[in-house]
Amino acid sequence: MIASRQHALPPDVEARHQVGVRLRAARDAARLHGRAQSPALRREIGAALKAARDAAGMSQSFVAHRLGISTPMVCFFETGQKRVPLNRRDDVAAVYGLMPEQLERPPVVTRSEDEAALLHGFRHLSEDERAALLALVQS
Repeated sequence: MIASRQHALPPDVEARHQVGVRLRAARDAARLHGRAQSPALRREIGAALKAARDAAGMSQSFVAHRLGISTPMVCFFETGQKRVPLNRRDDVAAVYGLMPEQLERPPVVTRSEDEAALLHGFRHLSEDERAALLALVQS
């Protein structure tokens, strides 16, 4: 029977190996994060940002100052032209008063009380009632 031996890597080689593993994991996460945000999703996230900013009574320039970025960059985030960088997600969420997860999958944003009531009512319809209502709206 041959005994297996584990060889320890020299500390400098082990450290380089660990850095490589972390870099690959970060690169893979960045790719996944980039794919997960379609233009439509970025627009939804932007709408959630704008709604949160409006509800808090903040201006774009105030948000920009708090984040240390330009006002046009805030506008790009809120219109979905640019996504919030993963490394700034927590900071951006804190300034807007949101949870960081909401910058990945935002809640549905309604623009008025009527729109919110319609959405609430729609969610409580049966499948047949939804189909009939959608057919009416699409006709």
